[in-house]
Amino acid sequence: MPLDFDTAAQATQPAHQPPGPLPPPPERPSTGTKTIDPLMLGPQPRPKPPPPTEVAVVCKLCGTRMYAPLEKIGQKIQCPDCHSINEILAPKKPPPPKKPGPTLDDVPDFGLGDPGERPAYRPIVAPRGEYAELAEFDPSQRPAGWSRPERLASSPASAAVEEEEDDEEIVVSAPVERLEIKPDIKPLPPPDPQDDMYDGKFDDGLIGDWDDRKKPDAWKRAPLAVGIIGFPFRLENLLRIALYAAGLAILANLVHATTAAANSDDPSAKVGAIIGSMFSAVCLGLLVTSFAAVLFAIVQDTANGSDEVSSYPDWNFVDWVATSMYFPVAAFVAGLPGSIFTVALISAGLNPTFGAYAAIAPLVLSWVVLFPLVLYSMLAEGSIMAPFSVATYKSLQEAPEGWVFFYMYAAVLGLMGGAAFAWVCSPSWFVNTIGSIGVVFVGFLYCRILGRLMWYSAEKMARLERQRAG
Repeated sequence: MPLDFDTAAQATQPAHQPPGPLPPPPERPSTGTKTIDPLMLGPQPRPKPPPPTEVAVVCKLCGTRMYAPLEKIGQKIQCPDCHSINEILAPKKPPPPKKPGPTLDDVPDFGLGDPGERPAYRPIVAPRGEYAELAEFDPSQRPAGWSRPERLASSPASAAVEEEEDDEEIVVSAPVERLEIKPDIKPLPPPDPQDDMYDGKFDDGLIGDWDDRKKPDAWKRAPLAVGIIGFPFRLENLLRIALYAAGLAILANLVHATTAAANSDDPSAKVGAIIGSMFSAVCLGLLVTSFAAVLFAIVQDTANGSDEVSSYPDWNFVDWVATSMYFPVAAFVAGLPGSIFTVALISAGLNPTFGAYAAIAPLVLSWVVLFPLVLYSMLAEGSIMAPFSVATYKSLQEAPEGWVFFYMYAAVLGLMGGAAFAWVCSPSWFVNTIGSIGVVFVGFLYCRILGRLMWYSAEKMARLERQRAG
């Protein structure tokens, strides 16, 4: 059906034209009371939630959440996923509400009154000097009877005169030469190097005389007196002394038996003497090598300032076989002059049977005098191929008192060691056992004193070098 013109005009009416009037709302039936919208009365309280009828149960194994009636509390329920049994617990009670803190609602309001006008400060004493000039900037603070200061009230002419006086050239007179007297400060004499040894570390340098000798570093005040005699009697040293003394005694008895077999007319005894001599040579080499390593450890650790010896040789033969050569090589080099003199005496007609002590005396004297010098040089240079060192010569110059005390000890120990070695040569097993103990004991004492001498010499030379450098 085609649209007419009126219908088309209404369909194409612009959208901005206002619509017609709205129809009136339908009338509500009257009930006799007026209905009030609750939103007009302000915010309403939320309705209370219904009491729960179920309790939540979370599986302790897989975390599945389940629900059970309240009457099942205290019983158990099986998880549908992992089939584990879980106990139905009562829901936790909410924490009690916190009591609100005090408020300021009921606190009375106290207001402050009007402070009113405060009287301006008026000084009792009239300002003077600069304070009078400052009062010019604040007329309200001028006291009664105030007048302008004279400098401010001066006439322009006087001000001009003051400006002219300020512009006058100022001539500075020539400076007067002053005599400066410099104090004559005489330099103090250089301190005596020996006086610095009295700083608590040393007293007379070698043997102290005091009461407290139980301190850990008491031996540093007397390195050639404290910790010498008691050193072989320490437990770790007594065991080694007993071991090496027993080995030396067994070796001495084996040598005596081998010598007796060699002097026998029995052919089997001579064969046993050959085997015994070979076995004695091997045992002697092992004993001398290990004992030399022990003596080297005593000298080295003591010279480094340690009271305890911690580098004794162990079962690893490779670690200490090289260091054990210091003592045999030093003994060989130091005994060369005495050996040459002994050979010269025998060549001159000395009977070694009746003049054994005269023949062995040069060798012992050579060892007593030269062995510490040769060993000191080898240790200072770190090589067995250095029997002489400048450090040894310097030590003799800087610490001669230490060497004097050492040779006093060495002479006594040399006599004791010679007597003990003579007992070792005895055919009696009891006598050579006592002699073996004496030889090993003297060796421990000798190396302890030699290490203390090296430590004392190094400390004193280092201190003298610092004093000269300072």
